[in-house]
Amino acid sequence: RSLGGGSPASAASTSRRGRRPDICTLADGAAVRGVVRGLTTFGAFVDVGCSRDGLLHVSEAAELQLARLCVGQRLDLFVKRVDPLKGKLSLSARPLDKERAAREARWAAEREAAARE
Repeated sequence: RSLGGGSPASAASTSRRGRRPDICTLADGAAVRGVVRGLTTFGAFVDVGCSRDGLLHVSEAAELQLARLCVGQRLDLFVKRVDPLKGKLSLSARPLDKERAAREARWAAEREAAARE
């Protein structure tokens, strides 16, 4: 499995999909449409048309019921966070308002600072 997560089939499906835009082209809070590519106990991996599948974590699913999702299902989601260094794309079913975006950025900065210590 490659660094940065993604669905277990990401490496195989990337070659099948051809060259895709990098996740760096997405902005936090952007609305995206995607297709569920894999389901786990902690969330769903969603293809949003980029080089990596994004993760819709169970805590970000809001009114979506992960138990009712199926592979191939189309979803309208929001970009919660793009981490180009780790190659991770976090998705949410809820839009990020300015207050929530600031709180998420502060928590991310605190986690990064703690990781450096």
